[in-house]
Amino acid sequence: MIPSDVPKLPGLGTTWYERGSRYWLRRASGALLWFVVLAFFCYIALALYGGFRASPPSPGRARRAKRDEARRSTGLAVAGRVLWLVAAPVAPALAAGCVGWVAAAFAVREYPSEVGARRALERGRSLPGQEKRLW
Repeated sequence: MIPSDVPKLPGLGTTWYERGSRYWLRRASGALLWFVVLAFFCYIALALYGGFRASPPSPGRARRAKRDEARRSTGLAVAGRVLWLVAAPVAPALAAGCVGWVAAAFAVREYPSEVGARRALERGRSLPGQEKRLW
């Protein structure tokens, strides 16, 4: 039975207190969601890098590119590539840092918010006669 003064944590609710099957299901689904998002992020980073390593164009493709150069959308395409050139050196480090952070966050035994809530709950119970505070 869960006491009434157990705080609800974001993403976990009160399941962190008993750590039953619902708790582990929430943790596993949260980890899976983050890994899918990060895999997509890493895929996009690799696809954008692959676009810069394309082989030289054929003569027909070069003519089409020259013809498209006269259109107004070419400036936007060039602006997008310039923006990516500025962000490109940082993107792999950012992707690796995000993957490492998420792997570390979901590999720990307890989330930091659980530890804080558990300590606050213990502190509140050790103060009989006083108002229980959960912060």
